[in-house]
Amino acid sequence: MRGISVLVALALAMAVGLLSVVSSKALIAALACLMLIAAAVAVWSWRGSMRGTRPGRRFSRPRLLAASALVCYMISTLSFRARSGSAIAANPVDSAGFIRVALLAGAFVLALAAIVACWEAGLRATRLALPARLYLLYIALALAAVPVAVQPGYSLFAVADLTVLVVTFLAAARAFRGDEVSIFRVILGFQAFLVGTVAVGIIVAPARTLVAQSGTSFPRLAGAFPSLTFNTLGTFGVLFFAAGLAGQKPRRTLIISGLVLVVLTQYRTGIIASLVVFAIYLLAQRKVSRRAFAFLLVLGVFFVTQTAEFQHLWLRGSSAQVVGSLSGRETYWSAALKAVQESPVVGLGIKSGTRFEVLVSPADAYTSSLHNTWIEALVGVGVLGLAALLAAFLLAVARAVKRMHTPEGLLALLLLASIGVRSLTGTTIELAGLTPLVFLAAVSVCESAARRRGVANADRRPAPLRPELA
Repeated sequence: MRGISVLVALALAMAVGLLSVVSSKALIAALACLMLIAAAVAVWSWRGSMRGTRPGRRFSRPRLLAASALVCYMISTLSFRARSGSAIAANPVDSAGFIRVALLAGAFVLALAAIVACWEAGLRATRLALPARLYLLYIALALAAVPVAVQPGYSLFAVADLTVLVVTFLAAARAFRGDEVSIFRVILGFQAFLVGTVAVGIIVAPARTLVAQSGTSFPRLAGAFPSLTFNTLGTFGVLFFAAGLAGQKPRRTLIISGLVLVVLTQYRTGIIASLVVFAIYLLAQRKVSRRAFAFLLVLGVFFVTQTAEFQHLWLRGSSAQVVGSLSGRETYWSAALKAVQESPVVGLGIKSGTRFEVLVSPADAYTSSLHNTWIEALVGVGVLGLAALLAAFLLAVARAVKRMHTPEGLLALLLLASIGVRSLTGTTIELAGLTPLVFLAAVSVCESAARRRGVANADRRPAPLRPELA
């Protein structure tokens, strides 16, 4: 079987080499199709590498309803069109917006049905971990900031979106109790499906999927149906990479498909996040040689970044000044810090403050966020909300570090590390979307490792001595 795998790998390598000579677009199309197949196979077999997470009953009514609620919610996060701030103010709910509201309502109803099914099946709810409770506090503070928003309805909808997200996840956590890794498996499978839509887009709409870049002949990979930015696809790649590393045995197919996705999207933050995730993975190993390799990796990356060839690839045809300003993000952040001074404690309203008080320039009409989790939270929910969100994230990381020598704890730590790196230049857990689901799944998986360890310690604890009868 191993010999056949080697022959197949050599054949694929020869095919990729031939396509690279013919056309760079043909090369990317081939890599994307191969990556889709690899990701589908890897996601299907990934959960088997997680120790002690295989449930007794794989299918049940509560789990089916909870998984359906998760999928319904994740579909609601997809975007098929871009709207400017003025268009949103004039017509908050267009036809596409109405479909999204219907999907959110469907996810909420399915989640409630899953909770009722859990109650009927005798599945009790566990106490929420402290990071999850702090995240709920962040949502409550976002609701309290709605009255001060320029567009209260816009902020209220953002809070409702986060509320449906949390209810959906709570239903899944109750239905999949004892098998929390399956929650992340559902999320990862949905992301693999989205990668498949990109492969279809290469055939149907290659101009929108393989986006040409000035100054380089190598296009970047994006999604067309639905709209998936380079950064979003790159984030999927980092999550694939992190999931492939975690577990009793690393999943090479999932690791390679994730790295290929990061490279094809040319996502700078994703490249840095992949390096950070890999370094943490090596440091989490008990072998001294792997920790030494992590140090050498960091040292090698530093020297590689000093070469002229790396600088040319890193710039992607842009000037050093543009890249140094993080593609204009510093301008957003400076304007945001000035605007939030009007209401520093409770903020300017989640999403409303960013869209209608910071990004008011015509050039930023279609920019929907500040590309920084913590500044976005500060503008939307103020110092109080930022403190709650930061405390939730840091506490989750601290708990994952304590349990990083278990497969579940390592998975949680790698997922949180990827979120932490992306939070510096993108949207993560401060707004509703797929990433908050990944965050809550990481917290839940980490707590399951703690519960399993507590049960194991209790089983090993000797029984108390019985006093002799007089």
